[in-house]
Amino acid sequence: MSMITQGQVRYLSKCVKPIIQPISSSSYIDLMCKQHHYEEALHAFDFYIKNSSIQLEPSTYTNLILACTNSRSLEYGRKVHDHILNSNHRPDIVLHNHILNMYGKCGSLKDARKVFEAMQLRNVVSWTLMISGYSQNSQENDAIIMYLQMLRSGHLPDQLTFGSILKACSIAGDITLGWQLHGHVIKLGFGYHLIAQNALIAMYTKFGQINHASDVFTTISTKDLISWGSMITGFTQFGNEIDALYLFRDMLRQGSYQPNEFIFGSVFSACSSLLEPEFGRQIHGMMDSGLVPDSITCLSLLSACGSSMALNQGKQIHSYVIKLGFDKHAPVCNSLLTMYTKCSNLQDAFNVFEDISENANLVSWNAILSACLQHKQAGESFRLFKLMISSANRPDNITIMNLLGTCAELASLEAGNQVHCLSVKSGLVLDVSVCNGLIDMYAKCGSLKSAQNVFDSTLNQNVISWSSLIVGYAQFGLAHEALNLFRRMRKFGIHPNEVTYLGVLSACSHIGLVEEGWHLYKTMQVELGIPPRREHFSCMVDLLARAGCLNEAETFIMKTGFDPDITTWKTLLSACKTHGNVDIAKQAAENILKLDPSSSAAMVLLCNIHASAGNWEDVAKLRSLMKQTGVAKVPGQSWIEVKDKIHVFFSDDTSHPQREKIYTMLEELWLQMLDDGYDSCKWLDIDI
Repeated sequence: MSMITQGQVRYLSKCVKPIIQPISSSSYIDLMCKQHHYEEALHAFDFYIKNSSIQLEPSTYTNLILACTNSRSLEYGRKVHDHILNSNHRPDIVLHNHILNMYGKCGSLKDARKVFEAMQLRNVVSWTLMISGYSQNSQENDAIIMYLQMLRSGHLPDQLTFGSILKACSIAGDITLGWQLHGHVIKLGFGYHLIAQNALIAMYTKFGQINHASDVFTTISTKDLISWGSMITGFTQFGNEIDALYLFRDMLRQGSYQPNEFIFGSVFSACSSLLEPEFGRQIHGMMDSGLVPDSITCLSLLSACGSSMALNQGKQIHSYVIKLGFDKHAPVCNSLLTMYTKCSNLQDAFNVFEDISENANLVSWNAILSACLQHKQAGESFRLFKLMISSANRPDNITIMNLLGTCAELASLEAGNQVHCLSVKSGLVLDVSVCNGLIDMYAKCGSLKSAQNVFDSTLNQNVISWSSLIVGYAQFGLAHEALNLFRRMRKFGIHPNEVTYLGVLSACSHIGLVEEGWHLYKTMQVELGIPPRREHFSCMVDLLARAGCLNEAETFIMKTGFDPDITTWKTLLSACKTHGNVDIAKQAAENILKLDPSSSAAMVLLCNIHASAGNWEDVAKLRSLMKQTGVAKVPGQSWIEVKDKIHVFFSDDTSHPQREKIYTMLEELWLQMLDDGYDSCKWLDIDI
């Protein structure tokens, strides 16, 4: 079990009290799904529905459907779907599409069709999922019929639709339809989209029309492994072995992709057909030659795979590691853990660790704990830490820092106190990196007094120590304390870094120190040579906007080298509401809607600004526009923790089990406000 439970933390409670609080059925299921423990999530769902009449959150239903999809469990898929139909929740188009996908992936197109026919609203995703489902389950004629119905309905296909329908066309062997579909691809502007291009190559090679496939291949600006593999295989299958080998050579020269075994197989086949044993031996030497790569070579290759873009190459290297017998070699396994973590593939990292867990060294344990921290898997962090302690390994400073990072991520002060206690007992509290982790954890948990105490007791304070405390003070509105600490830091000769300046700029924003903020922003660049990042840019916009310098904020946004993101414009728009500037508010809202046409927050804020200014015609126009475009206000949400239980509330929510008490209390508070002289007309916000 990989959630945080009382049982998992019994070891920690030997030195401190338990830290984990009970969670709701929805939260538990969501946690299991988030950690990819789909079977456990579905078993939990089964248990809950048999033992209580639960009402799950809408997001939990989505997670359960995704769990059924990923585990290919039609039985549970039908159970979850039935529970949704019998609940008070009415699925929206997103959940309906997830259900369609689940039935399609589980091979039950009959159930998928029933859901599809019952949907009052459909979008291109709905149609594409049906076409894909038929195509994947060898019902190509039904896929083609569905595509034609989609066109008649007025929905236009996208590149994913073309990827599915072109596959169906290939299976059906209808070259005439294939040409027509190629025309659709070009007409609708998807002729340069990679998914559609790869599907066209696969279709033309299937029909033996290599020239057409080659023409499409040459139009691809950024080819991926599928592009290269399809074309090399196509050349080999239809007697163009020389072209296949030349293309393989070009692929290697570009160096963007590591050939997979599928491509190697096609190249070997081409060499055999051409009776080119020497070239074949050279290719084979890349995989299994007398110059067998050693573990150091494997480590170097794995270290180069440091992003999700390199995951495929990393997996290929992993395959070679197994073939070469290095899969039990501790340094190589640790590099595999790091590679999968950097490539955002936590499940494979867990799989690697499970294979070596009995003989894992401290580096291995720290690598998997770091992976859990980076991917916000708090439950797994504590579960694995317990297992680590039961082994022969003892925590070091990196272990403690990983645990402190997890506590900071959860903002769990109680858990952080326990880890602090553990660091004292293990003697690691004297390490400056552990002290910095403690300062950061206490600051993020809001215990600034504890953070200050750790800071004061740290023997060798460095820029991270100072910056962590400065940022902590700034985040909790103690701006003067943050700025005073910054001045002390400079007096001690500690050079600030970019994080330090984020803290002091945020502090200036909280108390409206525009001049000092400008001075710090310029000093950072001119005197210390620290280039501003987007976060510094956002801090300056917030500083100017909060202080009412809206024209200056707008000018700053337009003249800096950063492309303003949606958060920047929302900051400006929110300040316009505070200061009643309608003109700049309009411009900010327009820029938000350019970046996100479905942003309800921008529309609602702009309505409120017009209402405050008495521009009722503009309010009416905006409300009408929101209805026409289908933009709906996202309900406000808040939560509180009472007696170890988290309660979540939504605006105008009537589903909470204690709703009668809640609304009675709200009514009493409202009457008390009126008795105290509250005038509801002083501030008029339009809630749409």
